[in-house]
Amino acid sequence: MELLTALGVDLRIFIAQLINFAVLVFVLYRFAYRPVLELLEERKQMIKRSVDNAEISQNILKNAEFESDKIVLEAKKKAREIIEEAQVTAGQTAGVILSEAEENVKKMTAVAASKIQAEKDQIMSDVQDDMTKLVVDAAEKLIQKRYETEADKQFIKTVFKGI
Repeated sequence: MELLTALGVDLRIFIAQLINFAVLVFVLYRFAYRPVLELLEERKQMIKRSVDNAEISQNILKNAEFESDKIVLEAKKKAREIIEEAQVTAGQTAGVILSEAEENVKKMTAVAASKIQAEKDQIMSDVQDDMTKLVVDAAEKLIQKRYETEADKQFIKTVFKGI
């Protein structure tokens, strides 16, 4: 103790300072250090949760990208199938349309041929009637007599139809 007194250290003041220091450490630990430690721990936990959430979000994003790629591939596959079906259907429809068009052309040709034949027959009949009239008129002028009975006209027609 003499050494402490020789250095100018009073034991009572040293103990009082030691008690003051202990009280100061206790107060600082209780009211400053512990809340700061708790705040740091909360921030540490929040950062950890954020990192974990970021990892989870990244995994979800990767899964979503994978799923979207899968859906796009399926959609492309279905689109190809639909296009192929449409092409097959178009080919079949074109064949049906062509065969119907050919049938229509044949029908129209047959109808046109029958109309042409009917017109030809009508023209021939008209020509024969005109020829008959001309011959009758010529014969009348030659014999200077006109046949007025219907039986005579029919007789002349039958004669000229036979020619």
